[in-house]
Amino acid sequence: MKKLRTFLIDDEPLMCQELQTLLEEYHDIEIIGCCNNSQQALEQIIALKPDLVFLDIQIPGKSGIQLAKSIARLPQVPMIVFATAYQNYAMDAFTVNAVDYILKPFDDSDVQRAINKVRRYATVTIPSAQHPPRKLSADADGRLEIIDQTDIQVIFTENRAIVIQMRDGRILSGKMTLQEYEELLDPQLFCRCHRGHIVNVQYIERLDPWFNRGYLLTLSGAKLREVPVSRVYVKNLRQFIQF
Repeated sequence: MKKLRTFLIDDEPLMCQELQTLLEEYHDIEIIGCCNNSQQALEQIIALKPDLVFLDIQIPGKSGIQLAKSIARLPQVPMIVFATAYQNYAMDAFTVNAVDYILKPFDDSDVQRAINKVRRYATVTIPSAQHPPRKLSADADGRLEIIDQTDIQVIFTENRAIVIQMRDGRILSGKMTLQEYEELLDPQLFCRCHRGHIVNVQYIERLDPWFNRGYLLTLSGAKLREVPVSRVYVKNLRQFIQF
């Protein structure tokens, strides 16, 4: 049976540990990480692409409800179970399509109920998303230029602007956020490899170790030749390249 890759978010590390201990009793649950604030949580969910997220309501940064809304906009949306001490947010939780809502202190029967619901949801066939648009637009010296995705080498942030580097060396200006581009780009070609970089894997020429267990990508024939891969995105890149 395929294991459900599960990510935990709680502002109290001890509660994360307690929930992890309870969930490890289930043979089809695999804990892939735990986080204590919303910003890091969203970054790791984008990088790790879990099947299931257990989410607290009161966490530093965005609230659990706000974070769930951000998660819902991702290309691959995990199932969400809220696990919290606050019972008055249940209605809000279900407006963001939560599978279940369990209260602290955790009760074995409540966790069992949530897992049973998750298993039922996991067996539902979800229609595949529409194929991403092949053509995009970008700003080139004040003109709107239509570009083909396959010609993009890397999209990155620089001084709060979005930069699109093409294979012919042209540098264009993006008009959307990096996350919005990630949602539109072909997931068979593009990999989010860093908080500020999305790379087209067909142009990767070399991979070198970098600090803090990250890597530097060298792109073939590119002006920006070195693209960082931060540690939390390494697993993401391994879906494209064996290393």
